Amino acid sequence: MYQKNRCHANFFSLKIAVWIFLFSLILPVTAAEEEGLSYEVIIDPQYEDADSFSQGLAAVGTLGEYPTYDGATAPVYFWSVLDKQGNVTPLLYKEEGDTEYKQAKEFVDFLDSSAKVYYHNGYVVLGSIMSVDNYAPSLVFDRTGKQVCLGDY
Repeated sequence: MYQKNRCHANFFSLKIAVWIFLFSLILPVTAAEEEGLSYEVIIDPQYEDADSFSQGLAAVGTLGEYPTYDGATAPVYFWSVLDKQGNVTPLLYKEEGDTEYKQAKEFVDFLDSSAKVYYHNGYVVLGSIMSVDNYAPSLVFDRTGKQVCLGDY
């Protein structure tokens, strides 16, 4: 009899904990709505990783295949630039070697207001255009977020 009452008490406590948790999820939205705040989903969630918007653009990534390197696997993200209207521009750069193009996450992180991003002749420039030692050519975008081709490197 004691075991039955104990199980019933545990189940009742679990039900209370679930209700408190669900109520805590609703409470912040209700408080915000009482203050006149609202929200709207502009871009449906569809990316495994995304950075914050900066200067109207955000870096977003979708998960690709899991290639094997020396017996270990590592996820590969395919990075793109997303504008606030939902337009996506893939980030690709030419690579010397076996493949013609390679994804460039290290350059995506430059989408901020630091000196690593600048405007030149009406274009957004990531990286250094003139650097001979640069592993990859710069990624250059116009103000609409469209990638601009600078020719062969």
